[in-house]
Amino acid sequence: MVVPLRITVVVCLALFSAYAVAAVAAEGATPEDVVAAAFKAVLADDFEAYLVTLHPEERETKTQKDHVKRYQWKRFRKSATRYLQEKRPDSFAVARKEVDGDRVVLYVQDRTQPERMPVPVRLRRTGKSWGIEMNSL
Repeated sequence: MVVPLRITVVVCLALFSAYAVAAVAAEGATPEDVVAAAFKAVLADDFEAYLVTLHPEERETKTQKDHVKRYQWKRFRKSATRYLQEKRPDSFAVARKEVDGDRVVLYVQDRTQPERMPVPVRLRRTGKSWGIEMNSL
């Protein structure tokens, strides 16, 4: 069977994108690195890459993944650029950071409406890796 080059390139790019996000969400990455990887995934419209940034317990079942896609991902896709400068995934501003052991809440500032309350992203560490537990962006 001959696979058209275009399909092969698209599949390779999708795998590379998910791999790159997985590397950022891996051991040693900070909570801010994981949120930047989530922004990178949403800007690329890559749901699978976004799933990698979630805490493993938030993406264990098909039902959980479907729920994330239907609600959290849909909202994040619509609003992500509000929190960034020039669509750069690492350009979000953390207005406040709350640390409680293996849990961190980053409050991300809306760049288009700075008077709005910062929006929370809750992360949890398992071992040495951080994952998004709740994303309100």
